[in-house]
Amino acid sequence: MADTPKQSKEEVHHNVVENLYWKSCIRDDQAVVRSLYMTREIDSIYGLEETGLLDDFFHFLQARDIWSKVEKLNSDEIKRTMVSITQYVVLYMEKVIYGIKHMDSLEELLFSDQSAMRLVGFNAHQVKNGICKRGVSRRKHKDRMGPITPETLANNLVKLDVRQMQHFFNNCIKTLAKAETFPKRLRVVIDATDIETKKDFPGAGSVTREKQVIDKTGKNKTIAVTVCGFKLIALFAVGCKIPIAIKIVQIQRHESSFTQDLIKQAAENLGYHSKIVELMADRGFLDGETLWWLHNPMKIRFVLPVKERMDIKEDARQIAQIGGPTVSFKRRVVNVNRGTGKNAYTEQMVTEVYGVSELNTYAAYGLPGHDKDKHKKSFKANPINAIVVTQWENHHHGWEKSKVFVTNMDVAKDPLLAFDAYDERSIIENSLFRQTKQSLHLKYPIKKTKEGMHLHLMFTMSVFALINAYRQWTEKEYSMMKDGKECGLERFWKKLKAENRNKVIIFIGDMYGIMDVAECMLLLNVRVKDFEKMEATRKEILERWNLLDVTPRTL
Repeated sequence: MADTPKQSKEEVHHNVVENLYWKSCIRDDQAVVRSLYMTREIDSIYGLEETGLLDDFFHFLQARDIWSKVEKLNSDEIKRTMVSITQYVVLYMEKVIYGIKHMDSLEELLFSDQSAMRLVGFNAHQVKNGICKRGVSRRKHKDRMGPITPETLANNLVKLDVRQMQHFFNNCIKTLAKAETFPKRLRVVIDATDIETKKDFPGAGSVTREKQVIDKTGKNKTIAVTVCGFKLIALFAVGCKIPIAIKIVQIQRHESSFTQDLIKQAAENLGYHSKIVELMADRGFLDGETLWWLHNPMKIRFVLPVKERMDIKEDARQIAQIGGPTVSFKRRVVNVNRGTGKNAYTEQMVTEVYGVSELNTYAAYGLPGHDKDKHKKSFKANPINAIVVTQWENHHHGWEKSKVFVTNMDVAKDPLLAFDAYDERSIIENSLFRQTKQSLHLKYPIKKTKEGMHLHLMFTMSVFALINAYRQWTEKEYSMMKDGKECGLERFWKKLKAENRNKVIIFIGDMYGIMDVAECMLLLNVRVKDFEKMEATRKEILERWNLLDVTPRTL
């Protein structure tokens, strides 16, 4: 079998530009060169280093085989081919990364940014003039900014199937797992956040909750508040700060109903590359059947706070207070420096924790239906451990208000180990939900439709996961470069510089062509001393472009 001919640098360079460029203009180098030589007139010219080539983030997507997943996103409902669905997707990814809140702001903040548009494949000519003239006559008081309008982006993106976008997110996590982004033994946090909307938002649910307020007399008062919207539930990898499974439901759905589904999806996403060994959650996820499933057969350690008025809460407090062979105790004192200069001082932060082993008063902890005979003498509860916190970093709770947690971790030797594991649960609120809400504007959908909201949440979670994976990757790459080792990022920069050296792209009408700067100057009959020693002679260049019999226009 004959060897496949090796591609030249010029061929690869042209392929990159062809693949990244938006195809409203037809590439015809011969026609462009002929017109350039004959008329000495062009519509526009740009340095090729300014075209829509990928920067190192998009190189990372390619290096991790994420880009192929982006290109597979498609919709049968998108009939026009002037802009590909891939470009719509990448545009919205940029919108999320840039932290642009409203779609109406895209023209001013993103679409007019030539460097950002070139990453998508639009060139400066298209950024300035748009891809077509449709709708220009209706713009009475506003100049066009960018290749397309925000409405075009939104109307086409919502044609994507929500299930396809969910599949895209899962495939991203699978690819990251294959690239060893996650440790072999993974600790995770699960949490939910409300995405509140107006009452008439399509597809939104509603729930009525009690809320504590202070009335005009200064007294506490409980009122009923109805909120509408959606709920985003996420399983989050501790350390990596990457969501590995997500679920979007109506706001009234209880998050504990989806723990098992998320764990199963995460396990599928991680494959054999990583295994979940520990889970932390708040009391909203407390469910006896689910905890038993985590314990056996999943063999996942867990720590969760106990709800008020549960029997196990009072039993754990009483047993811890009395003491005995099933009770352990740990006190930790940490010195923390406060203030500066003359006001500097050291504060001792004290935490006191009790461990209670093998409690048998959590009847729901077992297989489905396990607690149906809990009032019979023959009922046998499955033992579970508890942690009782009477003091948490100088906050004295006492026995009556002590914090109680349930866990299947060993608390006999050191209950602080299990307690410290739960203390990391706040990471998901600070690192995921707070950041995506404040920086990536999680609550602002593509369109005010159910599909627009679902797609936006999945886009944002996907981009957030990729951003954090990218940061992890660049830290490793920069570390290699610092140590004098060549890495993928360094090779990419070298390749990018080589591919773009001394190239220009020229637009004439609805055509464009790519050529060396020296050839362009020669065709325009401009003498450049630096180019006088170029290997190809004027005659050879004209012969290559079939221009020996052409008489150029005299200016």
